[in-house]
Amino acid sequence: MNEYFSSKDSLGRPRYGVGFDLFARGDDHPDDQNRITAEDLVATSFLSVDIPGWVAQDLLEGVLGHEVAAQLRDIPPTVQIGSQDAPDLLKGPAQRAWDALRARGTGGRDSRGYGIGSVTRAKLLARKRPHLIPVSDSVIRGALGKPTNLWNYHQALFLDHGDELRRLLDQARTDAGVDGRVSHLRLLDVIVWMRHSRKAG
Repeated sequence: MNEYFSSKDSLGRPRYGVGFDLFARGDDHPDDQNRITAEDLVATSFLSVDIPGWVAQDLLEGVLGHEVAAQLRDIPPTVQIGSQDAPDLLKGPAQRAWDALRARGTGGRDSRGYGIGSVTRAKLLARKRPHLIPVSDSVIRGALGKPTNLWNYHQALFLDHGDELRRLLDQARTDAGVDGRVSHLRLLDVIVWMRHSRKAG
């Protein structure tokens, strides 16, 4: 974890993954919590996500942005994975936000075939609800045994082992000097990704 949040990559560039969590956080701006902002799009780029301009415009000014915002308003920003409320929120508004992004990605691709793939969807929603929705990519899914539903996997994990997991993650956070605003889900993501990304490569 310390390596990810404080060191440089193989080319000597600072690691910017932490920017996904902390760049221009809208926590002090309630209106921004329930909509995709330009800052959110920049933040996802720190995790190697490239959102085409036409998609960004739709998220910021178009129907898609309004559809996602309508669902985000029904998900409290502080709700945590493993909580009693999480299953209904994941099956309800979170899934509807995911479906809206997926429909735009598969039904509205531009001439180059660009849309909103599953990795991009996961990172956008994880940026907006970091305590509830995990980041996902091929490394994470492979490391966890390619679960059919990653949200359900994490819900079960934190429901059964949440207290111990959070204790261990908080200790790792303290040891690495990681900002307290970074969610437990994200800390777990970083640990798993750092451990398995080299194997995947």
